[in-house]
Amino acid sequence: MASLIRLSTFCQRGIRPVPLCTTHLSRGFVAHQKNRDVEPFRLTAGRIRAASSPYTVSSSRAASKHWTGERVLSIVLLGVAPAAYLCPGPLVDYSIAAALTLHGHWGIGQVLTDYVHGEAQVKLAKAGVLLLSTATFFGLCYFNYHDVVVISHYIPVGIAPPLPSTAVSRCSLTSLYRMSCIKPQTIAVAQKTYFTKVQGLPNIAPLVSSVEETPEPIPTTVKGTIPTWIHGSLLRNGPGKFEFGNQHYNHWFDGMAMMHRFQIEDSQVTYRSRFLRSDSYKQNIERNRIMVSEFGTLALPDPCKNFFQRFLSRFEMIKPTDNASVNFVKFKGDYYVSTETNYMHRVDPDTLESKQKVDWSKFVAVNGATAHPHFDPDGTAYNMGNSYRNKGAFYNIVRVPPERDSPEDTLEGAKILCSIAPRDKSKPSYYHSFGMSENYVVFIEQPIKMDLLKIVTGRIRGKSLNEGVFWDPNQETVFHLIDKQTGKEMPVKYYAKALSTFHQINAFEQDGFLMLDICCSDDGQAINNFLIQNLRQSGEALDEMYNTMSRPLPRRFVLPLNITSETPLEQNLNTRPDSTATAVCRTKNQVFCTFEDLHGEDLKDYGGLEFPHINYAKYNTKPYRYYYGCGFRHLVGDSLIKMDLESKKFKVWRQPDLYPSEPVFIPSPNAEEEDDGVILSVIITPVKDKSTFLLVLDAKTFEELGRAEVPVNIPYGFHGVFNSSA
Repeated sequence: MASLIRLSTFCQRGIRPVPLCTTHLSRGFVAHQKNRDVEPFRLTAGRIRAASSPYTVSSSRAASKHWTGERVLSIVLLGVAPAAYLCPGPLVDYSIAAALTLHGHWGIGQVLTDYVHGEAQVKLAKAGVLLLSTATFFGLCYFNYHDVVVISHYIPVGIAPPLPSTAVSRCSLTSLYRMSCIKPQTIAVAQKTYFTKVQGLPNIAPLVSSVEETPEPIPTTVKGTIPTWIHGSLLRNGPGKFEFGNQHYNHWFDGMAMMHRFQIEDSQVTYRSRFLRSDSYKQNIERNRIMVSEFGTLALPDPCKNFFQRFLSRFEMIKPTDNASVNFVKFKGDYYVSTETNYMHRVDPDTLESKQKVDWSKFVAVNGATAHPHFDPDGTAYNMGNSYRNKGAFYNIVRVPPERDSPEDTLEGAKILCSIAPRDKSKPSYYHSFGMSENYVVFIEQPIKMDLLKIVTGRIRGKSLNEGVFWDPNQETVFHLIDKQTGKEMPVKYYAKALSTFHQINAFEQDGFLMLDICCSDDGQAINNFLIQNLRQSGEALDEMYNTMSRPLPRRFVLPLNITSETPLEQNLNTRPDSTATAVCRTKNQVFCTFEDLHGEDLKDYGGLEFPHINYAKYNTKPYRYYYGCGFRHLVGDSLIKMDLESKKFKVWRQPDLYPSEPVFIPSPNAEEEDDGVILSVIITPVKDKSTFLLVLDAKTFEELGRAEVPVNIPYGFHGVFNSSA
């Protein structure tokens, strides 16, 4: 601003910016055109005075001063970068904005002087440059003032905690003022299509609130009876911290990973929890602010940096997070916590201590991996991950052998089994998991798309990763089958109407068909609806958010495997009795499929079903009868459901104001029937403090056997496994 004041002073004294001057003012030492035509390489003071010019000697002196000022400004700009780093503050910020604008203004003016001729053209050019320079200056000022205003998306008015004194001492007053001018995030519903008409949903904000870790095991209060044959621990993973300092995460998936362990021995239960010591967590803790971008939250430029530093940070690539908050997985006998980036963390399943950060890309050429691998009976693991090459994006099936050569082995021996080209390489599909039968990996290419251009340019545009994920209902869903033995993709593609899916229930082969059972919905916008602010809503706003989300329902697709050139077209190939699914050949390599429901109409009264689980160890990739899941008559699960595929009837455990986590099936010793065992689920309530408990249900009758009450608060999590010690 001071530079502009000085500039206006110069103008009052007769030294005008280039667009307001003619050639003589802008180039004081260049002869008039008439003189250049005579002797272009000789310039004397006499000739300049003799030249026909509208300007006086005082004007030439003013031009000389202008030229000197331009050179001085150029030299000053050389010290801008060191000054910006050494002396951060609003004075430097706005001085840079003024200096850059002035320097550019003069430079463009010189170009106009050389190449624009004619009185009308010169006036028009001058006006254009003046307008451009004005817009540039005010744009830089706006950027300088507002580049951290997106903090307003995280901090509701009046509840922002104060910055630590060390941060105050480092930050400029302008930065602190910007951080105090916070506004609540505006919550918008993307689409006004109503799928349900539920009213009066209770507020569940405490379920998505930060909690403290419990690193040492604490006892629980057991009520009822917990079977004595259960020996081991239920390991759970999910977000547990949603803010650092005065910055809050936007999306439910962004919270810092918190691991939970319920140790069950001799009918008694102990509980402990730890935050994953990921690099993201440690950086955030150290600076008391969000330092690493997550799925729905873009890490802001450091408010303690000045304008110059913040501007340059816009052009840095977003680094993948190692905040592995989705699931516990097992490779080669070791437990890892995982997310959907290329990073996992090996953890001690007893103490929950973080042992080692593992990067998938160090072993196979992928840029990420799902948190839902599948396993063969011999321990061979299969997973999926994308890769981004010069020819575009690819989906990759990865196989990890069960053998290990040393205790330090992680993913050694992993290989890409197959690479699949997306239908649109610039907009590949998002996927959370995949299916697997005895002989095939089943990849579902759904119309939830990732716009790679938007994702890559997200930091420059100030947008988080989820802004590049969108639902395209005009595209069909494609099922790809990959032979697990040969690694080759089957030439036949199976198509269905647009649908979205997060979790598969099971897949098995029988009588020349592959049955694929999945939880899916008819709309794919839910992934961008799980904002923290949405989950913390109440009243009509909460009801509207829920009612505009399509319900996930269990469905079966029947994929015929023996498609040949002789297969008839436009004819239903599904000959299985009592099956309403269809599979019709459109061409010799395309089969269009419709699903059959794996439920009765009464399931819709419970909000559909998600977080499916089966007796995995014995019935994965095989025909089965029972599956378990959470009913979703809220934004999170609010009931536990056991479904019988033969009768399509189900049993329910549900109590008011209690919200169960994903059910985990544990088979009983010497089990003879598929549902011989128990169901474990962590139950949380938003209406009473420190009232979480581990629920144990008889898997056959779905009656409560017992519960272990935990005297601490636990947030609603995602996935987990049972680690048997028997």
